[in-house]
Amino acid sequence: MTSIDYAGWAEHEILHGDPQLTEIENRISTRCFDIRLNHLMWPGGGTLRLAPSTCWLDVMLSPRSVTRSHLSSPDVAELTSGTTMLVPAAMPVIVDWRASEIRSITCLFDPAAILSVAGRSRDWSWTLDRPIDERFRRQVQGVGALLVDEMLHPDLASEIKIESLLTYLACQMHGLRGDRTADAVRRSVLDEQQLRIIRNTVLQTAGPAPTVGMLADTLRLPAPLLGQMFRSTTGSTLRAYLAVQRIERAKRLLADPRLLVKQVAAASGFQSTAAFVAAFRRSVGTTPRDYRATSLGGSASRPD
Repeated sequence: MTSIDYAGWAEHEILHGDPQLTEIENRISTRCFDIRLNHLMWPGGGTLRLAPSTCWLDVMLSPRSVTRSHLSSPDVAELTSGTTMLVPAAMPVIVDWRASEIRSITCLFDPAAILSVAGRSRDWSWTLDRPIDERFRRQVQGVGALLVDEMLHPDLASEIKIESLLTYLACQMHGLRGDRTADAVRRSVLDEQQLRIIRNTVLQTAGPAPTVGMLADTLRLPAPLLGQMFRSTTGSTLRAYLAVQRIERAKRLLADPRLLVKQVAAASGFQSTAAFVAAFRRSVGTTPRDYRATSLGGSASRPD
């Protein structure tokens, strides 16, 4: 049997059942969080009491075979949404299930440490006396779903992406006062500095054309959240904005007669020259070659 070891993050007590195996399929751990993909095999199910020393986000991946947690506090019940549950520090819960085999994501994280690393206030004051509304429950569920995807399909940037997700959640929980960036996240809009970073990144012509994913990594935000915040701020989708900017980038590059049209297409973020020519014609009303000939006065064009 593999023991349940949360390395000081949580105390636990088996109240019922005989665990045969608790396999850790994937684990990413830093000083700010410990997240695991668990595979539990307990014949006949079991009952477990957990008392996390810090915040605990739990997502069950086997909803049909699991009886949801019996929570020790009615307040914590407000933080449960479907298969996802968020538990504050020092709030013991009773988890009860009947299935012999389940999989789950367990994420124990220290909001104060995460906010400190992110350059936010070190003071942690979130309590259950703040109203728990439907919007916040949806946010918790959304973060849980993204954490599941990250643990099931990890890559080299997983640690950074998980930290970004937990930073966003910690800001929502904390309710920072007077912090413009935290207020902007809470209102789901971008502040001036974030918009400036997007503009500067899009306008640069060296390197690959920026994508939604690249911008999300730069701003340390989940890509879906960035898209939502951009639309709330500007009224336009981020993908539509980037599509327009790819054409503008192509126009600037076409001013260089040394570049082939296929080179301009690649540098502007298009998968093929044909896709670039079609998009350029729809947007500008002419082909890249004709646009170049017109803009350069017909004297500096080259065969492409």
